[in-house]
Amino acid sequence: MSQSTSVFNACNAVIKLADASSVLQDISGETNEVSIELENQLSEYYTFGGAYPGRLECKRDGSVEFSVYGSTAATEALRLIQGWYHTTRGNRNIQIDPNGSGIGNDRYTGAMKLEKYSVPLKADDGTPVLVKASLKADGGVFWAQITS
Repeated sequence: MSQSTSVFNACNAVIKLADASSVLQDISGETNEVSIELENQLSEYYTFGGAYPGRLECKRDGSVEFSVYGSTAATEALRLIQGWYHTTRGNRNIQIDPNGSGIGNDRYTGAMKLEKYSVPLKADDGTPVLVKASLKADGGVFWAQITS
């Protein structure tokens, strides 16, 4: 098999998170890392005389974890997360374009609930604060190619 010529990196990823008014805000400029985890629930069964398990598929689930730099601007990621946890709660939409928002590129979307966020603070560390947030899908995480 020949080497692929269509690989991509995430240097131009676009991450958008809805604010309390359901308007998607571009948080790419504060986001350092994003991980999308998609899970397919499998169960196993065994039969007499069978050497290997059989497997059945059932439900699907998804989650997103991301790291954002601490910032005090109202529409930037940390403030959106703080408001989500401390004030508005409920679902918020997320949109992730791993290799940019060009036509034909991948896009993941979903309604999420904020599971947790952590704010690590160290007295002897002069680097920016890096906040981690964990989201769980409330419904599906959907994949499509961008069409417009």
